[in-house]
Amino acid sequence: MLKDQIYKTEFTEVDWLLGCSNAHVTILEYGDFECPYTAMARPVLESLVDEYTDAIQLVFRHFP
Repeated sequence: MLKDQIYKTEFTEVDWLLGCSNAHVTILEYGDFECPYTAMARPVLESLVDEYTDAIQLVFRHFP
């Protein structure tokens, strides 16, 4: 059962942003630039943003 709470995270100038800043959905990814799994996820996440340009925003945080 989902709680009726919304959790919000502030985005800063060190976050990498892709997509519309007014999007209804924000995907927040923590990753490492040298991680092969992060590299494999990148094209999938970018294609979601490309397909749903006004609906999805991708935020990446470098977290080695």
